[in-house]
Parts: sequence; structure tokens; C-alpha cells
Amino acid sequence: MLRITELKLPIDHPEEDLRVAIVQRLGIASDDLLDFTLFKRSYDARKKSSELCFIYTIDLNVRDEARVLGKFADDRNVNVAPDVSYKFVGQAPSDLGQRPIVVGFGPCGIFAGLLLAQMGFKPIILERGTEVRQRTKDTWGLWRKSVLNPESNVQFGEGGAGTFSDGKLYSQIKDPKFLGRKVLHEFVKAGAPEEILYVSKPHIGTFRLTGMVENMREQIRELGGEVGEESGLHLRRRPRRRHAGERDAAGHLGQGRGRSGLHRYNADHARNRAALHDGVLAGASTSPSRDPYARSPPAVT
Repeated sequence: MLRITELKLPIDHPEEDLRVAIVQRLGIASDDLLDFTLFKRSYDARKKSSELCFIYTIDLNVRDEARVLGKFADDRNVNVAPDVSYKFVGQAPSDLGQRPIVVGFGPCGIFAGLLLAQMGFKPIILERGTEVRQRTKDTWGLWRKSVLNPESNVQFGEGGAGTFSDGKLYSQIKDPKFLGRKVLHEFVKAGAPEEILYVSKPHIGTFRLTGMVENMREQIRELGGEVGEESGLHLRRRPRRRHAGERDAAGHLGQGRGRSGLHRYNADHARNRAALHDGVLAGASTSPSRDPYARSPPAVT
């Protein structure tokens, strides 16, 4: 696969002009261009330009790729396309025993759970707040009626604090391994517009986010994971008698607590211990309570 960069076209160009421009740039017959995809599209609005332009980065397949590469050996804007596919770091064993636990179902928790599920680890995900549809109702209840649900609101609940933002996806970080492409592809699979894969300032839109969170949650469940909303968490060192609705899981624990985890962080700090200290077990309360964080955590000895 080849990549062409800095391919300019007028901003109002017809869609079919893009193929024509690629063929002309490479000096090949139209039939020799097998297929192409947009990797990036940005704007050129500099004053020295006579008109506003799109600048494209295009990945493409052609016949006789070696000949085309040789022809443009000294052209920095025609090269072999980098491999942007995501490489999983592992795969769950067939005799999986302990399942990983993910605390929080905001952006970190969603993708931690999704990737673990895609690798076959069937994660158990705990979320303090409600599922995203109920959370939407609770949030509108605050905005329209000034009624606050402290466990389900604009900052707490499934989807995280950004669920009711406008869905901007760009940042200033460098991404030499193209890990962000995995995120964008999963968003598109969950219902985001396909253009976020190539526009320079990708934007999903507020009213798509809730449906996307639901779709990603269901994908995790289809892959064998569990997502429990309104689930409390306590950390302890020594076994004790389990209460109704609780389970013990001694697997790996990943925490994406976000803004709603302040109580838990304060409790850990007050006891002068790290939340993920050696030997700490996690107990998950899968039955909702009025205030799962009001009761004091078990004493640590």
C-alpha cells in the first residue's frame, strides 16, 4: 500500500475529482488504481493560497507498486503507507480462571473493558452510576427542574463526565504507533460518523454519544464481559463473610474511577495505603444501595 501526502484540491471539488487527482499525481492509468482510502483531510487557508483548499493524505493500492515507488523514489510525498492496524498485546488462555475487574465505565473503563473482551478475558466492569439512558433522564432533571441525583448526573455514570459534551476528539499528543486509530475505528463501529477517521478536527456530536456508549457496552457483553451499573466497590486484605449480592474476584484490577472516585481515593489515602497494594482483594457489590459509599470500608490490619 502507498501513501500520498499534500494532495491539494479546491474545497468545492466534486467527489470524483479525487480519483482523477490521484491518477494524475502518480501518472498512471485509471485502471491501475485499485482502491484508495482517505487517511486525513485538512484545510489550507493560508493567505498565500489563492483559494481555500483541502489537503489530503491518501492510502492506496496500485498495480506494480514497486515500479511506482521507484518512479517517485526522490519524492517525499509518495511513500509506502505505514501499518496503522492495532496489535493486541495478548490473548486470554483457553482455561481462563480469574477474570479482570475494571472499575468505572467512562472513556478509560470502556476501552479497557472492550479491549480485554476482544482479547477473550471476559472482564467484570463496575460502574457507580446508572446506565446512560437513565443517566440522561437524571441529567435533564437537573438542568430543567434543578433536581440533583448525586449518583447519576452530568459527571457521574455510564459514559463518564464527557458523555454530554459535544464530542470533540482531537488533542495535541503525538501518536507514532497510531493507537488513536483503534479508538476512532471503535467509535465508528459504535455509531460515530465515518468522517472522524480522516477529518483534521474530528467531532462526533452530543446526541450520538449516548447511543455509542450503549453499543460499546453491548459489544462487551456479547464477548462474554459483564457490565454492572450502580455497583459499589470495597478493597480489603483479609477474607470475610460475604453479604448477599457480593462476589469475590482476585484477578487483576484496573481503575478508571474518574471524578466520582474521590471518596474512594480519600479513604485509601486516610489509611496510608496504595489502592492496588500487593495482596488487596476486590469485592464487588452487584446489588444497588442508596449510598454505597456512605458505609465505612472494612478496617485494614
